[in-house]
Amino acid sequence: ADEEAGSTRYRFLETIRQYARDKLFESGEGEAIRDRHYAWITARLIDLNILSVNGSERWFGGLSAREYEQFWYLLDHEQDNIRAALEWGIGRADGLADLETLTLAGAHYTVMLVVSGQQPEGEHWISATLDALGDGPPAGGDPLLWKWLRARALMARGHLLVGMGATERALAEAEAGLALARESGNQNILVGSLFQVAFIASMMRDPRAGAAAEELRDLAGRQGVAWAESAAVSYLAGAAFLRGDMARGRALADEAERIANDGRIDMSDVNILFNWGMLLIMKGSLDQGIVTLRQALEKVNRGRMPQFAARVESELAHALRRAGRPDEALPVYRSAIHQWAKLGRRPAVANQLECF
Repeated sequence: ADEEAGSTRYRFLETIRQYARDKLFESGEGEAIRDRHYAWITARLIDLNILSVNGSERWFGGLSAREYEQFWYLLDHEQDNIRAALEWGIGRADGLADLETLTLAGAHYTVMLVVSGQQPEGEHWISATLDALGDGPPAGGDPLLWKWLRARALMARGHLLVGMGATERALAEAEAGLALARESGNQNILVGSLFQVAFIASMMRDPRAGAAAEELRDLAGRQGVAWAESAAVSYLAGAAFLRGDMARGRALADEAERIANDGRIDMSDVNILFNWGMLLIMKGSLDQGIVTLRQALEKVNRGRMPQFAARVESELAHALRRAGRPDEALPVYRSAIHQWAKLGRRPAVANQLECF
């Protein structure tokens, strides 16, 4: 027995666990118990609401303190339960209601694995989820709901591919999800899909970022989704800075800040802190940008998010070097190289070594 946080968890020796499992199925109650176990685990995964874009809620990083604590509790203590439950559910999904449960749980678990640096396992589960969804709704199923579900799953796969460094594949999946989101008629999933396309394309400096960001800006403004509107304007600001249009970039950055302030967006969110840090640096406010990136890195390290840590550390090290602070930049470069190497991102390691 393990005592933790005022609760007791019991573990079986493997031989006893297998014996108990065999006896359970011999009793004829095995399927019913596994169905209950599946319902319990999927409810906890879905409750995290990682990919929600409703109202003022945001993509992962906007979780409440309770949800964030639950996120890491599930990964630290329930991962074997999650694996067993999803394996059971994939084999038994029958009808669109079952597929909805499986898709939401599988997509949320995939994002959790990406955040914790377990991309290979994430690829297994999101591929299995998409395979279960198939190429169309089951007989009698609502085609609009099926498109919404597949768009959610593709959103999770896009997130996974970004974490693996496969940005071109990620953008292709994000655009496929965006097409389904449009056809589903669901405005919330459309906001999320536009955000993902704009985010990935901006990261790649791809011109498709502009069109997606403009559409997201308009839609999020009409829907009252302040975080998405602010993000869209910040992407447009970044694009303007990259074009060398500093005046336009500063004006858009100021607009994004106003939207964030008016919407009372939590500026402790990792993605928002990172974006603001980069925008401040582009605006020429190098010292302020460094401070903001350090705040983002502190939150990343508290939240144990290795793929975010690598990216934030890389940009922080570059900024410190530009600011003429090599003694501060060197340890950050070393840490970034270590983080990228752990994630298997060889091109990123090579880039950091060149800068180092």
